[in-house]
Amino acid sequence: MLHFAVINDSESQTSKGMEMRKADDKKEYKTMLKVLDAEASVAATLNKLSQLAIETEDEFLKKASAGLASSLRSIAGMNTSAKTRLQSMASGFAKSDDLRRKKFSEAITLVLNYCKEIIAEEEPQWQILARRAGWTPPAAQ
Repeated sequence: MLHFAVINDSESQTSKGMEMRKADDKKEYKTMLKVLDAEASVAATLNKLSQLAIETEDEFLKKASAGLASSLRSIAGMNTSAKTRLQSMASGFAKSDDLRRKKFSEAITLVLNYCKEIIAEEEPQWQILARRAGWTPPAAQ
């Protein structure tokens, strides 16, 4: 009886672990969407973008986070306490004559669409990243 209880507990732990992974699946992309939509100080937004760049395993998202942070830092200058919302900046800068602001707008839109596409994918995040790295699933037997 004790042996059965241990196996049962182990199975319970495994299913809990899988549920946690499902809940966390594509977390970085969801976080990026929140960062793009949140109204926060420039400093807070920079911190979140930098943290995301460090934590993600997705090379595109890593480079995009770092690039957005760099562009935001450049555009905001010393005014890091100002409130901003990146999606609003993208809309406002889309028709700008300033090439730097226009490119920033395009980058925000690109990252926004990229994250939405990844979240919509049926495959889990690990499979998407593994396929990009050259992994192919084993052939069905």
